[in-house]
Amino acid sequence: MSIRKNGRLTQKEQLFVAEYLKDFNATQAAIRAGYSKKTAYIIGHENLRKPKIQTAITDSHNSLQNLTDKALMAAHEVEAHLDSIIRFNLKDYVNPETDEAKAISELSQEAAGCIAEFSNIETPLGTQRKLKFFNKLDAIKAKMQRLGLMKGENNERAVVNLIIEHSGDGDGKRNGTS
Repeated sequence: MSIRKNGRLTQKEQLFVAEYLKDFNATQAAIRAGYSKKTAYIIGHENLRKPKIQTAITDSHNSLQNLTDKALMAAHEVEAHLDSIIRFNLKDYVNPETDEAKAISELSQEAAGCIAEFSNIETPLGTQRKLKFFNKLDAIKAKMQRLGLMKGENNERAVVNLIIEHSGDGDGKRNGTS
């Protein structure tokens, strides 16, 4: 798309600028702005070379920098959150002295940020807490894509099944085995 005679960006170019500011990925910004996936890499590169788009990106970025921290999650915050999810360790949620789950108020901000869903469930044994955590493999994939180590949607996805058995009898035997 070319710049209009009045010097303004086209609607698609304006959308490209807005999308580019989300993650500074020209190819993905082009796709999200409605350009063809086949030509998105080229269009993204060409758009970044256009002086009017460069100016729009700089002006918009400067405007965004003036927003409060609550209104905008900076790229480094996204990276930190992904890192927290990737480094997730279940031991962070358990009191080592009692082997009981820690209260939410006892968790660090990073540990609490790994919780995708929290609920209390009433059972005959009392109130139980249910925690669902963000998917670690998805966080790794997102981090790799942000770093340019993985491209596209058709990458093979590693699947890891982890089954933890605990017999509770302390004899070192697994359930169902001798």
